[in-house]
Order: sequence, then structure tokens, then C-alpha cells
Amino acid sequence: MTAALDLHAAAKISYAEMSRALATAGIERWTFDTEVLTITYYDLAGTPVLSEPVN
Repeated sequence: MTAALDLHAAAKISYAEMSRALATAGIERWTFDTEVLTITYYDLAGTPVLSEPVN
């Protein structure tokens, strides 16, 4: 999962490719918190899997 995020951040893969890779890894959705500037990724059960700062 983090490999796809790193590749997208480095502009090596597109947003669509990153989205497919996240779905394959079991990520159903992600949310942005614009107050604390984080992005959180959730699995199919709605459990947060990863939360990281937005750069």
C-alpha cells in the first residue's frame, strides 16, 4: 500500500493507478482532514489503516 502512495507522490504512477493499488491492498476509501491536514485510509470494515500528514 505505501509503495503505491510513494510512487504516486513521486509522480511515477497516476491517481487511477494509485487508487487501483490501494483497492487491491484492501483500502475502501480515504478522507482528508483539512483542519489538521491529514489523510486517513480505511479498510473494508471502516477501520483506519493509515493516517499521514498532507504535504
